[in-house]
Amino acid sequence: MMLDFDAAGDVVGIEVIGQQEFSIRELIRPLPVQTTEAILERTRYVSAKLQAA
Repeated sequence: MMLDFDAAGDVVGIEVIGQQEFSIRELIRPLPVQTTEAILERTRYVSAKLQAA
């Protein structure tokens, strides 16, 4: 698992390899990430396969 940070040090992305299915809430539980329910509701999964290189 890799975390992506912006210039302010806030998490802007989480990269996961090998997971086929997961819950965002379960994924970030062990991480030092603070969030709100509103942010979790807007969170989305984007497969790297769909992204342009």
